[in-house]
Amino acid sequence: MQQGSEIEVSYDPTYQKLAFHEVKIIRNGLVINKLDPAKFKVIQRESSKESYIYDGSLLALLILEDIRAGDQIEYSFSITGHNPIYGGRFASSFYLNTYEPVDVLSVRIISPVELQTKMLNTATAPAVTRENGQFLYHWYGEHLTAVTTDNDTPAWYNPYPQMMVSQYQSWEEVSQWALKNYTFPVKPAQGLTDQINKIRAEVSQPSERLEKALQFVQDEIRYTGLEAGIGGYKPRNPSVVFEQRFGDCKDKSLLLCYMLDALGVQASPALVSTTDRRAIVDQLPSPNAFNHCVVQVRMGGEVYWYDPTVSHQGGRFRNRYFGDLGYALVIKPDTRELTRIEPARISRTEVEEVFTLPDVGGPVELKVTSRYHGYEADQLRQSFAGANLKETGKSYLNYTAKTYPQLEVKESLRYEDDRQENIFTTYESYGITNFWTAPDTTRPGKLECSVYPQTLRDKLFVPSTKIRTAPFGLEYPLHYEHTIRFDLPEAWPIENKKEEIKGPGINFTSHVDYQREKLTLSYVYRTTQDHVDARSTAAFVKKQTEIINQLGYSLTYNQNAQATASGFRVNWLMVLLVLLFAGGTVWGALKVYNYDPEPAFTSGYKQEIGGWLYLFGFGLLVRPVLQLVRILSNNYFNWNHWEALTNQSSSSYNPLLATMLVTELLYNIVTMGLCCVLFLLFVRRRSSVPVLVMVLYAVSIAYVCLETYLLWDMNLLSEAEKRSGGIDVIKLIINAAIWIPYFRLSVRVKETFVETLRVPEDRQEIYRPNY
Repeated sequence: MQQGSEIEVSYDPTYQKLAFHEVKIIRNGLVINKLDPAKFKVIQRESSKESYIYDGSLLALLILEDIRAGDQIEYSFSITGHNPIYGGRFASSFYLNTYEPVDVLSVRIISPVELQTKMLNTATAPAVTRENGQFLYHWYGEHLTAVTTDNDTPAWYNPYPQMMVSQYQSWEEVSQWALKNYTFPVKPAQGLTDQINKIRAEVSQPSERLEKALQFVQDEIRYTGLEAGIGGYKPRNPSVVFEQRFGDCKDKSLLLCYMLDALGVQASPALVSTTDRRAIVDQLPSPNAFNHCVVQVRMGGEVYWYDPTVSHQGGRFRNRYFGDLGYALVIKPDTRELTRIEPARISRTEVEEVFTLPDVGGPVELKVTSRYHGYEADQLRQSFAGANLKETGKSYLNYTAKTYPQLEVKESLRYEDDRQENIFTTYESYGITNFWTAPDTTRPGKLECSVYPQTLRDKLFVPSTKIRTAPFGLEYPLHYEHTIRFDLPEAWPIENKKEEIKGPGINFTSHVDYQREKLTLSYVYRTTQDHVDARSTAAFVKKQTEIINQLGYSLTYNQNAQATASGFRVNWLMVLLVLLFAGGTVWGALKVYNYDPEPAFTSGYKQEIGGWLYLFGFGLLVRPVLQLVRILSNNYFNWNHWEALTNQSSSSYNPLLATMLVTELLYNIVTMGLCCVLFLLFVRRRSSVPVLVMVLYAVSIAYVCLETYLLWDMNLLSEAEKRSGGIDVIKLIINAAIWIPYFRLSVRVKETFVETLRVPEDRQEIYRPNY
């Protein structure tokens, strides 16, 4: 009753007339006449006023009286008149089913000439007959059920059966029609000529003149459209548009083309559809296929596209953002078909949040730097140009406070605008007093802090209708990078990791990177297309949910464990382990000492220690001393240090590192004992020395490489320590590559290490002069 009791019909009074024939109510078989011209109200309602478009259409409104449930309302009217801009040609389209059920739908077209027809979305073709020299197209349907579709579909998606008719035979005919309307002024206004001459005098390169003219039309000519009658299709004289300093898309496009033509740059207006986009190729040729006008520029063998209605746009002429509008009809004499638009879809957002933690549990400083590139920069620049910076700063503060309450501003919001490179940057600075919280009151002393990339989360949409028959629209292009960095007051046990999630239309990577008291969380989210087809919705929802679950990070800190981590308490367990290791090493040293292989040289001749062997022997003597210093200087015997590594509530908890410390202690004791016994055997020139040298280097290389790899993998080394550790490994390998071959191949070695533990009675010593 509410919807049906108000009859409204709109029309353009500049070329149309509206006439109502009947309005009646059928109630219980009785017909009640409701046609009373005095009851009609004719009002002007500009439905697109918010977009600065005024079409001048009128609305005839009749509010029916005494409407009751069960009434049947019937009315009929005629609108006569055809927009003269078409020159008598006809083209239109009709939906043959909608989102509401229809009992009877009939479409009849009577034309003196034959029309092209095209049916979309399973629509059946009309019946075509000829009567009295006229072509009659008739489509009829009964009991039409509603077409149901999903929400959040791409703008170009159309699920409704549709019939298209057109008198235009080709897109070339449409271009020729438009060419008659897009004409340059014969005598331009002096002000417009002066502006062109000013640009010509300021810059000489065609690309620079293009940028100057484009920026002038975008920023100095405001967008306002007077679309009544032919004004909806025919642009106004560029001189008039320049003088009044406003115009719609076709007015601004023709003005820009005229200025560029005068400046020696080839430019043409082009008609596009911001809704149908690439789907326009499925339509019949018609002027009604388009709702927007842009500019195509050809320069240096390249093609560029620009939208003169976008204000505050940045970037050089090569990388001005231009969306994927699919196809365009370029208005120039040689146009035959639609032209595919290769969009310049430069768009990227980079948000970096830096949390500085002077100490654990205290206030935290947060600095947020947001960099916008391409389309995102254009949007922010336009937003800031028409806003109060103080009020904008307040909205930024309240937005961040949703994630981090008790936020206070340290420095006022500020921004930088590199319009030439089209990078718009905002800077925020806050203090957070309640960053640390106590998550468990039953375990006092435990603190926790959490961060969350809320700006990225706001971009991650999941369709409310998950069982779909229609595609789900995605924001495209979307390239969003969110980085969170902690400057920590002390070392933290953090495992580096990297995750990648790919799904239909989306790509996501996250990276946890810890480097010596600096923790960096990196999130990168991109859309790879503008929609997800219905068949892939389940996979998309699954992957999108996985991405959402990857967001955020928490740090925990146990104050009680840290309080005992300072100072020194003897770790008697480690002392006992050292005694056990030392006992085992002594036992092993005796076994090594008794190892008595046959010497490589058995002729009875031998040499004294000399040459390069002095250098090797000195190294054997020094190495155990250095290892003993390392054992005593490390925290092997500090119980507080051991507890910090093995207590799960400790911020330094790292059981793998604790295991490595025990292994490192065992390695140092064993190799120290091996060096000592090897030095004794070396002095006595025992035959086992060459073999034991190879064993020493093999054990050393294996352990040092494994230890370095694990420390790198746990990210417990600074960059300097990584370089130093890598150099140490290389030095050890080089030493092994020198000494192992030397002890295997050198004649001096073979003739020196010939002594055995027991000398056979038949072995005689023969001395030769050492020449």
